[in-house]
Amino acid sequence: MAGALGSLAMLLEFTRHGVDVDLDRLPVPADTDPLQWLIAFPTYGFWLTAPQDRAADCRRVFEQHGLACAPVGTVNESTHLTVRCGGLQALVMDLATESITGLWAS
Repeated sequence: MAGALGSLAMLLEFTRHGVDVDLDRLPVPADTDPLQWLIAFPTYGFWLTAPQDRAADCRRVFEQHGLACAPVGTVNESTHLTVRCGGLQALVMDLATESITGLWAS
């Protein structure tokens, strides 16, 4: 299983867009180790991308149904999937040179 970040990389792979994810903002169920949550089966969490002016409307739909939804990152033109946590930042992968599925390799 790809886990949360691998699933996000698969979503971005075709467009070669990048993203900066703030793991400190990622909703994690109570009494769950955040690192274990990152590698959990991907259907336990979803990635939603929306234009900034529509994000609050999208978030409200989830919250009306009792689902946690939080802005945790920004899609960008960099091709880099980066994460931030506790003031540190790390490059997870560069979608211009690395692939998850291999379907979009140039």
